[in-house]
Amino acid sequence: MARPRLTLDMKGVDKAIKQFEILAKKKKKETKEIVNQKAIDIQRGAKKRAPVDDGTLRSSIVLEPFKDGLAIRVGSRLPYAAYQEWGTGIYAQHPDIPGRKTPWTFKHPKTGEWWVNFRGAKPQPFLFPAFEAEKDDFLKKLEELYKKL
Repeated sequence: MARPRLTLDMKGVDKAIKQFEILAKKKKKETKEIVNQKAIDIQRGAKKRAPVDDGTLRSSIVLEPFKDGLAIRVGSRLPYAAYQEWGTGIYAQHPDIPGRKTPWTFKHPKTGEWWVNFRGAKPQPFLFPAFEAEKDDFLKKLEELYKKL
C-alpha cells in the first residue's frame, strides 16, 4: 500500500529567512555582549553559592563558549559537582535520576575515613539558583535589543 504524500508550498519563506539572517547579522555583536555578560553573572552567582570545603568546586566553575559565541556553558567538570547540586542517596532531587534508597559504605577521598551506612548527602544547589537569578534580566535585555528594529 502506498503511503500518502503531503506537499506544502509556502510562499515568502525564502524572503523571511533572508530577513532573519540580515537581522541576526545586525544584532549578533549586541547579542554576544548580552550572552557574555549574563554568563559571567551566572558564573559569579554560582561561585558565591557553591559549598566550600577547600575551594576546589568554586574554582572549577568555568565558562565554555560555543555556537560562535552565541551560547556559553557555565558549570564544572568535577565529578562531584552534580552531587552537590542535586544531592545523593535518600536526599537526591534530580528530576530524572532517583537516589539510592539503601545505605552504603565508602572511604572518604580526602580524609581516608570510612563512612559506614551512609544514606546520602543533602543537595546544596549553586548553579541552577544562579541561573534562575539572572534568567528574567537576560530575557528582558534580549527582548529590548530585538524590539529596536
